Amino acid sequence: MEPADIADILSEKPPLERVFLFRLLPKDLAIEVFEFMGGSDREELLSCFTDHEVAAIIEEMSDDDRTALFD
Repeated sequence: MEPADIADILSEKPPLERVFLFRLLPKDLAIEVFEFMGGSDREELLSCFTDHEVAAIIEEMSDDDRTALFD
């Protein structure tokens, strides 16, 4: 399954289930999925993660997606 498809599926899930399922993804896939998620879904996920988890996600994102996250 493609990262964009996974992002679409996650966006349809309730918030707690979305966080749980996202954490089950392998790290590389999770980063790709995160890059395809909408802004509000990204913010919601980030609010549920530890500072270490947030830093790991942001560190692995492409420069363009990292910049877009903070716009």
